[in-house]
Amino acid sequence: MTDKIDQIQTRLNETTKILQKNIEIVIDNTEKLENLEMKTIELSDDSKLFNKESKSLYRKFCKRNIKQKLIILALSLIPITCIIVFFVCLSGKC
Repeated sequence: MTDKIDQIQTRLNETTKILQKNIEIVIDNTEKLENLEMKTIELSDDSKLFNKESKSLYRKFCKRNIKQKLIILALSLIPITCIIVFFVCLSGKC
């Protein structure tokens, strides 16, 4: 009878150890999930900031591009205007 009780006690101790280990694993996994959730939130915030800054940078370069094209247009119109005025003056209509 005591042998049977010892076997039951041994199995109970083994089961207790397994349960304790499983509880530790669950706690560890919970901590990992919490860390993962925090990193996910940070990543989401960072992606929103990146999106906002990239749009701002895109607008900045579009404005710069338009300014450069307007300057090139103005600089190309000046010689054309001078040539037109020169030929008009040569024809005697000045």
